[in-house]
Amino acid sequence: MANEPLTVQIAGRTYHLQADGAGDDVRAAAAMVDSRLREIGRQLPDAIPEKIAVLTLVHMADELLQANKQLERFESFIEAQTSQIEAALQE
Repeated sequence: MANEPLTVQIAGRTYHLQADGAGDDVRAAAAMVDSRLREIGRQLPDAIPEKIAVLTLVHMADELLQANKQLERFESFIEAQTSQIEAALQE
C-alpha cells in the first residue's frame, strides 16, 4: 500500500511516517534501528544522543555495504556456475 501512515517508536520517541510499500518492513526497520540505538547507548552510557545516533548509522551502513558485497560475490558465483552448466550442456 503506497503512503500508508505508520506510527513507530524509536529510542522512546514516537514518529509518524508515511511508508512507500510494505508497512511491516518499515516497522521492522524501525524496530531494528531502535534495538541498535539501545545497544550502542548501553555501551556508551555517557554519550550524547546525537553521537549514539551517528554511530548507529555508521554501523548499520557498514553492515549494508558488507551485505551488498556478499550479494555481489554470490551473483558472480551464480553467473560462473550458470556459464559452466551452459558450457557442459553444449558439449
